[in-house]
Amino acid sequence: MLPEFLNVDLEIESNESLELIAKEFGEKVHVLHHGALPEIGNLLAVEIYEGDDQDPDSIINAFLNLIDGLSAKAKAIWKKAAARRFDIGIESGTSETKRYKALCLSLSPATTKRVAALSAEILITVYAPEIPEEKPKAKAKAPAKVKAPAAKVKAPATKAKAPAAKVAPAKAAAKKAPVAAKAAAKPKAKAKK
Repeated sequence: MLPEFLNVDLEIESNESLELIAKEFGEKVHVLHHGALPEIGNLLAVEIYEGDDQDPDSIINAFLNLIDGLSAKAKAIWKKAAARRFDIGIESGTSETKRYKALCLSLSPATTKRVAALSAEILITVYAPEIPEEKPKAKAKAPAKVKAPAAKVKAPATKAKAPAAKVAPAKAAAKKAPVAAKAAAKPKAKAKK
């Protein structure tokens, strides 16, 4: 698996409510988190639907344009925030790839200057790839010894009948000498030497 650019999240941390900024961003963003978190205060984490989704520079500029359009009151909340960051998410590659492939991302000087003018920071987060966990193999148990009931085997029915002359004498002999027929059916014991 090759390294992959995922997205850019805008994260704002503040002791004040971030409700006004979230409201003014409106449906132009997807809210990942909005509310209180222990040790942080209030957190607003969003993704944006504008910009080239494969270019972090384009996404950050779309965020910057959105921030530039905030009301004076929302901009005051932005300025008082404890943290303002653009978090570039990357999923790392695995050693399963046969050739080394680099992921190159760039931000223009104009973009970094705009970010700095808003007292924001740029963060890069590299996520480990999701690799399915191998389940431990269960030890194979020896098969239980089970005696299966003897199967009743029926001889296949045949449509062709043997000539009556050959069958009749065998039936007659069996009726006349039942003891001889039973004796013939039993296996003979081996003679002792």
